[in-house]
Amino acid sequence: MTTVTVPDLHTVKTQFLKSIAKPSERDKQVKVGPSSIGGCAYCLGYDMAAKLCDMPNREAEKFGYAAWIGTGVHYWMEHNLDLGHGAGYEIETFRETKLKDIFEIPGYGSIGGSCDLMVPDWYRTFDFKFPGKFSHEKVQMALAKGRMAASRGEEIIPYLHMPSMQYRVQQQVYRKGWEQLGYRIDKCVIAFLPRHTNDINDAIIWEEDANDALYEGAVARAISTWEYVEAGQLDDIPSETANPQKPEEITCFTCGPRGPGRGDLTNYNLATN
Repeated sequence: MTTVTVPDLHTVKTQFLKSIAKPSERDKQVKVGPSSIGGCAYCLGYDMAAKLCDMPNREAEKFGYAAWIGTGVHYWMEHNLDLGHGAGYEIETFRETKLKDIFEIPGYGSIGGSCDLMVPDWYRTFDFKFPGKFSHEKVQMALAKGRMAASRGEEIIPYLHMPSMQYRVQQQVYRKGWEQLGYRIDKCVIAFLPRHTNDINDAIIWEEDANDALYEGAVARAISTWEYVEAGQLDDIPSETANPQKPEEITCFTCGPRGPGRGDLTNYNLATN
């Protein structure tokens, strides 16, 4: 008769949490992707610098419970989302599709990524975000200000009246990748599905027209950022701010005063000087 040793609660808890915290394929991404291209220029450069030398992380990567939930919901969306419900016909969808070689950064390599959803019949790409209370309210406030400005006939200012540039650029990069494969994409959609509320009406579905100027500007900035990195001038790249006219308002949460800092550049300086 086989004797089974029943573990104590501490062992059960440890094994359970280790399984939850196991890195996913999303966590293992090393090369910069579309989600980095429109964000903080310094953080983009810091991540790029890993190609030149062994760059230490500014802070040890820790398991993020919120990110883990996001990974799980992405999985649900990929396998269970039913956009044809009630439509009367089957809607073709492409889910979690890898788009390779969307554009090239000379000396660094090609940039590609995985698009959450594309619906050919709707000429739209979709990206799913699962913000916490602070990030969700930030988007709500920006869009509310935008609607108010539009009602007054005032100019819509992207960094005040739209989701962050990082989100917007990411979608335009995916859009360009689909167009390169021969698909027509008219709109880029971001679905903000907040984690802190139990009301489906709190979801924000935002869309933007195809925007070549936004895409091309982001590509040019990424190429320029790599040129700074190669020249040993990484620390000359400024952190991004939400409002370039008032840089004191919000600084990058990763490399600014609210985050772990700009990082240890010892290895980078040795490799580039």
